Amino acid sequence: MFRFRGRPVVSTFGGQRCHFGSPTVNGGWRRVLKTNMTTEVHFIASFFMDPAIYGSIDAADGAFSWDSAWPMGNYDISDEYDVEFRKYLPGRTYMAGVSPWFFTHYGPESFNKNFIFRADNWLLASRWEILVRNREHIDLVQVISWNDYGESHYMGPIAGAQPNSTSWTTGFDHQGYQFSTTPPMYNFNAFVAASP
Repeated sequence: MFRFRGRPVVSTFGGQRCHFGSPTVNGGWRRVLKTNMTTEVHFIASFFMDPAIYGSIDAADGAFSWDSAWPMGNYDISDEYDVEFRKYLPGRTYMAGVSPWFFTHYGPESFNKNFIFRADNWLLASRWEILVRNREHIDLVQVISWNDYGESHYMGPIAGAQPNSTSWTTGFDHQGYQFSTTPPMYNFNAFVAASP
């Protein structure tokens, strides 16, 4: 269990439409995570919505910007999403994302999705450099994701459930993305804020 600021961390992938019987998303998440829990949690939401709306969602102790890990168009990676999210989270936790790439190809007989997010210009190294430069403003960093073979941003060996089409995973275990022990590429401890 990961604890941050003394509480277990709970995060999401989406959830912006979950009201849990409440008239609003904020009310729903507040009801589920803030009033019915026996243990107080540190809720870092990853809702796919305009970052400005986070200012009105006090059920969340912070936000995780999933889309911050990749350029969302034909341009180099930047801190644009980080800056936008932090603007609406004064005093709350901001978690940034980092990933080597995002590529998938499923035919109509399966999930029927086929896309690639721009990952050239040394995406993984460039994103880490941005995060290191801005480490005073970023509380946490999440490596997205360790085991998502179907979207090709896995960071380790292939084990377990495979996507329906394995043509882009077979023989490509991505272990080269892992951190080297000689010399160390980055120290994860540098990315956690100094505040408890």
